Amino acid sequence: MATKLLIEVAVILRNFLDGGSWPMDVIHETRVESRPEMNVGVLAEAEKERGMTFREACNKLIHSERASFGMSSLPGKMAHLDGTVELHGRKDGNAWIATIRIADFIRMAMRQL
Repeated sequence: MATKLLIEVAVILRNFLDGGSWPMDVIHETRVESRPEMNVGVLAEAEKERGMTFREACNKLIHSERASFGMSSLPGKMAHLDGTVELHGRKDGNAWIATIRIADFIRMAMRQL
């Protein structure tokens, strides 16, 4: 259910982005989603890792083949969610893995509201 909700949000927000209705950053006079500090995760492709923009995160959510929520554990404690979602998919025959920091993704999504 949570994965489905993330996909639905990604589709709606990608429509905002593609429709040009995403807000402008008045200080830097650029689109908010293109600012470098707006990375919301990490994308691993072809054995290389790099920061992932909000728009890329939306794409990866929409096109992922598999998703799982990140887990963490402390010695002697029960495992718990770590605030990430890991997505797996393929583009042009090449596998990719995207790790989205959910809080950062939501923070960017809230800028539209």
